[in-house]
Amino acid sequence: GAKAGAKSAAPAPAPAAASGISADFLAQALAGVSGGAPQQQQRVMITPIDEVARSEDLTTFFQEHPEAAQELLEHLPDGQQDLQSLIDTLSSPQLYRSYRSLTMALMGENFNAVMANCVL
Repeated sequence: GAKAGAKSAAPAPAPAAASGISADFLAQALAGVSGGAPQQQQRVMITPIDEVARSEDLTTFFQEHPEAAQELLEHLPDGQQDLQSLIDTLSSPQLYRSYRSLTMALMGENFNAVMANCVL
């Protein structure tokens, strides 16, 4: 009798353990965000924006998300509001230079200022 009751009174696992995220993991992640000393196993890989905005990737993205293409097409000049013009514009050399500049700004000390200017 008494042993059966003792077994059912065992504490439930903490929600963090159930989700696979420990308090230590969260503390380390926050330390990295707040400028704490980085640790070797937490190396963050940065993907530059210009590597994401390649024309073949944009084509696939807009085929899978036509609503995104439609929203952007409205901002192109009259006579150029088609998918190929959108992809050509987003993958132009001029915009690639801007992508690189934005990537550098986001990786530097201006991250918060850039995000604030983008209202993000």
